[in-house]
Amino acid sequence: MQLGVVQHSLGCGDDPLAALERAAELGVDVLAIAAGPVVRNQGLLARVAERAAAHGLELETGWGDQYIEHGAAQPVATFREFLHGFCRPLGIRVVGTASGSDRWDRRVSLPEQLQRMAAALAPLARVAVEEGVVLALENHADYRGYEVAQIIATVDSPGLGARLDTANPYAVIEEPLTAAQALAPVTVATHIKDLRVRPKHQGLLSLVGCGLGEGDVDLRAILSLLAARAPDPGRLTLTVEVEPPPGVDVWEATQRSVAWMRSACADLLTG
Repeated sequence: MQLGVVQHSLGCGDDPLAALERAAELGVDVLAIAAGPVVRNQGLLARVAERAAAHGLELETGWGDQYIEHGAAQPVATFREFLHGFCRPLGIRVVGTASGSDRWDRRVSLPEQLQRMAAALAPLARVAVEEGVVLALENHADYRGYEVAQIIATVDSPGLGARLDTANPYAVIEEPLTAAQALAPVTVATHIKDLRVRPKHQGLLSLVGCGLGEGDVDLRAILSLLAARAPDPGRLTLTVEVEPPPGVDVWEATQRSVAWMRSACADLLTG
């Protein structure tokens, strides 16, 4: 397994070059880079490629569209252009994505949402296979693990897998380990994240971001599960995502979290 980090947890905003330097300082293998700033400023592309290569950093990224709206009419041309113009020059092989909707949206029933998601992702998965990448559908505080797994099973393509976020299940009233059990066999990417869960007045919950190992997600159990059940554990990146509350230094929390990962996963990491 490799160790990675998401750009927005590095405390350097939208600056991809600063993110590369901080990822290199952490000594991780992979940076999940925000595509937007580079897509909007193509002059950055060559500089990002050069600095990533100089630091030996692999890059991942994300892409999305209006999947629920499009359904079976999902266009593919823009996605293919993104792969050619952004991902290929940077050597990106994993592209994260998410629904853009949620299971609580009553405008479209949940079964219909899942059907539309599968119909939209199927042609994109075919393009992904043709272009040598994989789309990684995240449980993005929208659906439960088994629902994301259902979408992936319906599409049934090597071009579509899961990006398991270890903390997002709380947002859909699901235990993180339960989500991981459903998604581990199709997990090709991760967001390793922690949250503190606290009861509030009238039985509501407060979800507060924190460093890894400082919250209530059973990360050690989930990491062991991924090592045992992921389709290709050796190539799987454990990507640290830290989203602390306002007033907490995200860069310092991310440094702590990477150190925690190295200690907790010493027997799993290859680098």
